[in-house]
Amino acid sequence: MSLTLQVLNGHRYGESITLEATTSIGRLADISFDDVKMSKVHVIFELDRLLGWFVKDQGSKNGLVVNGERTSSHLLEESDLVEVGATQLRVASVSAFWKPQLNQVLIDAFDSVRNEPLTMYAFRLIPLLRFVQGVQTGQEFVLEYGPRKVGGETDDILLYEPLCPDLAFEISANNQGIWFKTKYPKIVSINNKQSVRKLLKKGDRIKIHNTIIEVDFLNI
Repeated sequence: MSLTLQVLNGHRYGESITLEATTSIGRLADISFDDVKMSKVHVIFELDRLLGWFVKDQGSKNGLVVNGERTSSHLLEESDLVEVGATQLRVASVSAFWKPQLNQVLIDAFDSVRNEPLTMYAFRLIPLLRFVQGVQTGQEFVLEYGPRKVGGETDDILLYEPLCPDLAFEISANNQGIWFKTKYPKIVSINNKQSVRKLLKKGDRIKIHNTIIEVDFLNI
């Protein structure tokens, strides 16, 4: 449950900083730096006991940059480069205790849905949902049967995007192919368009706030 940061430059160059709980960094913060480009409280490092460690900008003047990209919030992984003002911090180690927990949540959700045979059918064309942006980046879901439900409070595929609808969208099939359907087109867009229903194609992108899911299909 700890996070270790290595200071790569500045007056604290070479130091290792280990965090155990939510900690602010800035010129006048829990951990202070002599960096004129930092705000008084520039960022916080915050532990989410399910997802892991986040770094979050606190409305700073010069912003937060992680791995060369400006962001307001980022789920940290080992070797990430965090730039706060002119100071560079490398994530030397980050507890991975949350990953087995998250995996178990997904396994339990899968088992729950799998045990409903009366409402399930096999997909002839098997879609793959790949998370390419957001807190679940890198996760993939192969959908061998349907219909499937995706959202923040579903027993099927869970989304950890803040403010995500309980049921963000559904994936189903008919003789035309695989379909996307949502009741929240203003929140859940596809290819940057507000669509209630769309026949899915390879490369389609579903966006819910900061989460982007790319659609692919398996060759079988």
